Amino acid sequence: MMKRKAKSVSIKKSAEEEYMRKTEEEIMKTVYGNFSCGSWFTDSRGVVTTLYPKSSISFWKNTRKVDFSKFDFEH
Repeated sequence: MMKRKAKSVSIKKSAEEEYMRKTEEEIMKTVYGNFSCGSWFTDSRGVVTTLYPKSSISFWKNTRKVDFSKFDFEH
């Protein structure tokens, strides 16, 4: 924020929607995507809520660099 002299920063709606779509696709490849599993990651609406559907190593690799084009900076 300081480098960009921004008052605030927010994620673009399109970036959030893309992330959520990819996350849901990945969850469906796991046991948590099987709704009969009864996982505590599934909320009362049947939506699987988890922070990240892959390994910690995958998370680390995917968060090493920030794509600033996916953010809005208010000046």
